[in-house]
Amino acid sequence: MRRNNTGEITSEALMNKPRDRSGPRHTNAPRPATSTRDPVAPRNPKDLLPLSPPVYHVLLALGSEAMHGYAIMQAFADKTSGEETLLPGTLYATISRMVDAGLITELPEAPAESSDKRRRYYRVTEFGRTVGRAESERIRRLLALARREQLAPDTGAKSR
Repeated sequence: MRRNNTGEITSEALMNKPRDRSGPRHTNAPRPATSTRDPVAPRNPKDLLPLSPPVYHVLLALGSEAMHGYAIMQAFADKTSGEETLLPGTLYATISRMVDAGLITELPEAPAESSDKRRRYYRVTEFGRTVGRAESERIRRLLALARREQLAPDTGAKSR
């Protein structure tokens, strides 16, 4: 995880940059009851913008629910009517970076309604929700610009 000189996670850490894969990929150690990662979230959500598409997609898929990885992939495909997808390799690397950044948290145990207690479940944090809102606003402003420049369909809103 890349951090600046004050220890905050940098926006590059949430981009699709290759991770250091020199260490072991899997361990047989038991999973702790809570995430052992110490998320150090920047105070200003705009410090993480723009989000990479997979990060924003995970936030959109999770919404206000707790889900495991495969359910996140399914929810995003459903919410976009199959027009967009998250692939497993991208998803799990993205989830790891998002937990480190404090955007989502791994639940200590599966929700009561879960049929598979072995899966890891994630939920958007308040900071993650704030960052998601800031990214949505950034995209809204870009879409307004694109409409003014006739690069996007006008939905009836007044242009220049």
